[in-house]
Amino acid sequence: MSRRRMQFALSISGLLISLSCLPQLNAQASAGAPDANLYISYYFGSGYRNVYWVVCGSTATTKGCYDSGSIGPLGKAGAMTESRYAAINSTTNTVTRDIYVVDIASGTSG
Repeated sequence: MSRRRMQFALSISGLLISLSCLPQLNAQASAGAPDANLYISYYFGSGYRNVYWVVCGSTATTKGCYDSGSIGPLGKAGAMTESRYAAINSTTNTVTRDIYVVDIASGTSG
């Protein structure tokens, strides 16, 4: 690996966030995935220092937006992805997902 690539690789840090922000769902909806009709939208703040998220969609009894929050502050978000699901709590009927954010701010030049 070249020195430039190695410096870049060493300057990347991963951030793992678990979100269990989905609303409690009616037992009728639990036949499928508890969050089948919900989605999370992500928005980047100024300079990509924060990632804002909001959960919207519908359950068996309601529709709308249910929760929101932010991830950060970061140096600069370069990429992000979410897992399919990390855990499903059948008692509260909530889904936890892992959110991976790559912070590309390094402070070094190569």
